[in-house]
Amino acid sequence: MCITISSYAPAVPVFFAHNFSTNSFFKKMFNTAKSLSEDEIKILNNNADKILKREKLEKLIDIKNITSKTNLSKFLQTPLTIQDLQQVQQGSNAFFHGDGSIYINREVAPNLLFHEIGHAHNNKFSSFFKKIFPLYLPSQKIPFVLAFASLLLNEEKPKEGEELTKFQKAKNVFRKTLPFLAAASSLPMLMEEGMATHKANIWARELLEPNLAKKLAKSYKFGFLTYLAIPISAFLISFLGMKYKDFLSSGKSNKMADTKNTSQ
Repeated sequence: MCITISSYAPAVPVFFAHNFSTNSFFKKMFNTAKSLSEDEIKILNNNADKILKREKLEKLIDIKNITSKTNLSKFLQTPLTIQDLQQVQQGSNAFFHGDGSIYINREVAPNLLFHEIGHAHNNKFSSFFKKIFPLYLPSQKIPFVLAFASLLLNEEKPKEGEELTKFQKAKNVFRKTLPFLAAASSLPMLMEEGMATHKANIWARELLEPNLAKKLAKSYKFGFLTYLAIPISAFLISFLGMKYKDFLSSGKSNKMADTKNTSQ
């Protein structure tokens, strides 16, 4: 039991690194919004409206403009929290809701609007992405659930003079794949975010002058990195935790063997 609890120790530095990196990426994304001039903000909003009209999303999407004067309590809707809406209000984030609403501060961060329209386009015109959208939120949490659950499994070792059974061998193989399964469980989220970003960058290159399009691409890159940090962190928690558990278990086994030999 002590070894199992100890195997969670590598999760601590991984979580510190995860939080530090995601906060850093969010700040860089926010800095892109802060660097926009008034003219650029106007250009982005005008071209976002063009995209909505061109892609026939104008009547399908409700854009909720969350400004500094907005009463956030009126816009609380599961799964969004007051903290999520505060991020929107500050211009550090934006969200597409499955009911067809986009939450964004158009006065501060219209650079995020192209990406959110990408989500809306996925949801309204792709049967594939519409089906995986319900998996989006679970695929943010399941990687960590699998990562921590994997540390409950012990490596199967043969008893003295015996070989592992087929079931024990299969269990060891399954155990080794768990870090990869934990990371792979984030695929619905990564595919959704990747496609929304891809569409946003295409629209930006078509409608905006090159420097402004590059600004958008830069903010989307940092945004995607915040999501990519999830499978990477889950993999490291599972992989390093199991390695550390096996190391502790091996040391305990060697100590028991030495004690047995001494007593003999």
